[in-house]
Amino acid sequence: MDDDARDRIARASYRHLGREALTMVAMRARRPDEVRERTAVPGLERLKEAVAQGRGVVMATAHFGNWELGGASLAVRGIPTDAVVQKQRNPFVERDVAAMREALGVGQIDRRRAPKQVLRALRQGRLIAFAADQNAGRHGVFVPFFGTPASTHRGAALFAIRANAPLFFGVAVRLPDGTYESRTYPIDVDRGGPLEEAVTRLTAAFTSKLEDEIRAAPEQYFWLHNRWKTRPSAENVRSEASGAGTGEGRR
Repeated sequence: MDDDARDRIARASYRHLGREALTMVAMRARRPDEVRERTAVPGLERLKEAVAQGRGVVMATAHFGNWELGGASLAVRGIPTDAVVQKQRNPFVERDVAAMREALGVGQIDRRRAPKQVLRALRQGRLIAFAADQNAGRHGVFVPFFGTPASTHRGAALFAIRANAPLFFGVAVRLPDGTYESRTYPIDVDRGGPLEEAVTRLTAAFTSKLEDEIRAAPEQYFWLHNRWKTRPSAENVRSEASGAGTGEGRR
């Protein structure tokens, strides 16, 4: 991709983010029937069948399209939905976002309390959504993202394995007419073998689905986040060696 193409995508991404921020603000005042009218969920019956199995459902999602509307589109259609969230630093933003989710039937699980609360919610047959597309630092697993290893949150895959729950990937894509399509994909990948290998396989599989969606609509992804900030240990070693004596590699 040349520089002009990158600039065009960056400008389009800023416009998309601004527009979706306004949409999220307006969502607090929307009724469930308005959300249903503005969204479509292809494969909804397949998702309901997974919920009906009684083990809950894990949904890996991403900062793509309109992620808040994605969760709401499921909740207003009768799928009990919780989102694992990190509280906003601004208390006023946190209050408004929480109120918006509550108004549309989406519960919240604080990320710090996720280990116990997620398993409990899955046992209750709920769908638990994880935004699993940002840099996870040293606690993540490295999977390919556009050809470069990226540290990725392992929670979605790990909880799906521990609870023996179905794993899906989903995003709410904005369509040209201003409506949204909540696309969901089952992640049917072998879970056998050592735990960490299984977690990596599942994480790589849903990250690949995200790549497909981004290729189709790159302007709808949250490119402002440095997805490749954390590098695998071997790369850090090479970087530090090449920067010896210059101060590089330690910034």
